[in-house]
Amino acid sequence: MTESNTTTINSYLSNVKDLLPNLPKKDIKIILDEFLKIITKTILKEQKVHLSGIGTFQVRKTQARMGRNPQTGEPLKIKASKKVIFRTSAPLKEKIRSKKRR
Repeated sequence: MTESNTTTINSYLSNVKDLLPNLPKKDIKIILDEFLKIITKTILKEQKVHLSGIGTFQVRKTQARMGRNPQTGEPLKIKASKKVIFRTSAPLKEKIRSKKRR
C-alpha cells in the first residue's frame, strides 16, 4: 500500500482533537467549516486572503488570447477568465527548500 501525499479535512480534525482533547470533534468541525467558508467568501469577492506564515490566495484575471488546438494545430480564441492563485510566504518557501536539502 502506498502512502498518500494528500491531507484531508478529517486528518486536520484529528490533529486539532489531539491538541484540544476537551473540545468535541463536532465543534472542531464547525469551526473548521466556518473558517473555510470565510476564506471562500473572501475569494469570491475577489479579495486577497493572507494566512500569515503560509501564503496568500488571490483571484487573478487572465486576458483573452489566441491559442492552438494541440490535436489539429488550428488557432482558437481562448476567452478571458479568472483563476485563484496561491503565493507561498517567504518563511514557508525557506522551510520547504531547507527540507529538500536534507
